[in-house]
Amino acid sequence: MTTLKARKRVLLALGWHSYRLHRGVARYADQARWILNIEMERTGHLPSYWEGDGTICVLGMDSQQDKQILALNIPTVSIGPVIAEGVPRVFPDNELIGQQAAEHFLTRGFKHFAYYIFGGGPSEEIRAAEFRNALKEHDVTFHPMDWASKPEAMRSSSRARIDWLTNKLACLPKPLAVAAEFDDRAVEVLQACEFAGLHVPEEVAVLGADNDDLVCEFAPVPLSSVDTDVERQGYEAAALLDRMMKGATAPKRATLIPPTGVVVRMSSDMIGVKHPHVATALSRIWTHYQEPVTTEQLCKGIPMSYRRLHDAFVKHVGRTMAEELRRCRIDHAKRLLVESEMYIMEDIAERAGFSSAGQMARVFAHFLGTSPSKFRKDHTFED
Repeated sequence: MTTLKARKRVLLALGWHSYRLHRGVARYADQARWILNIEMERTGHLPSYWEGDGTICVLGMDSQQDKQILALNIPTVSIGPVIAEGVPRVFPDNELIGQQAAEHFLTRGFKHFAYYIFGGGPSEEIRAAEFRNALKEHDVTFHPMDWASKPEAMRSSSRARIDWLTNKLACLPKPLAVAAEFDDRAVEVLQACEFAGLHVPEEVAVLGADNDDLVCEFAPVPLSSVDTDVERQGYEAAALLDRMMKGATAPKRATLIPPTGVVVRMSSDMIGVKHPHVATALSRIWTHYQEPVTTEQLCKGIPMSYRRLHDAFVKHVGRTMAEELRRCRIDHAKRLLVESEMYIMEDIAERAGFSSAGQMARVFAHFLGTSPSKFRKDHTFED
């Protein structure tokens, strides 16, 4: 039995409440039998009586709080992009988040895109840049909505921000696909659409990031979001701190946590393809990809030759029908591998539309460079 003195004492100073982030830290803390102190989460001040072994924080939120934490001179891990000497970082892979956001809309055939920049922080800039980069090879338009570039006097007013968003959205071409750095900012886009009288998702499709259930499920329109695997961020930060408290050297390179994909809700659940037969083919693929069907079978009844439909699909969607069918099956298999360990490989293959576990393994090896079992191991927690 671990004695009280032998248990590590860890200070949690994340600066804001995220139940998934805290749950990730708590999950590891429970395994490691830590004693957690969360007083700084509530007061913003270092507990005067506290003496401990390590800290998990978010540097860059409050300079005074940062000084207090760093002055402790104990192993510290920061969840965020701000660099401090000797403090390793764990944060989401912002490049992949931007890419997945763009891919989500491109797959749906949108031709007009926008990215809402609120504060211009490091994460936001990276996500916005990668979102735009992913669009460069496609025949689409991009419209930056950069609130951070406005005069500071104007930016202090939340009402002015919503009015600006409302006017901006009203003027941009439709149907429009809009991404935002966080779910909270995406909700602002939804509110601005409401004020502008724009229909979501028919005229404006909206996508957030972090997949905060309390925000997404209860938004004015249920919000689609890139799942940035926030719980894993907390878990990996705690695991890294544990290694440091046991004497390991702090890594110089940041630990990047990849997003798990887009959780689709009503705010972006539509097809932006104007070609009616391509839209039909795309809808059939999304509806039937779990079944043992080919694209030729799915296209029966569409009044267009398969060759011409194939060429039109590539033009409007950016990939072949076979590639889209395979993408849907791979994405579904990835979700099943991560979300539930109760499914064996044969079950997952069948549920995702593959003919067998062997075929699924071959597809994973060729297109992802890994095996389904390795993918599961890399994206799930190990107790």
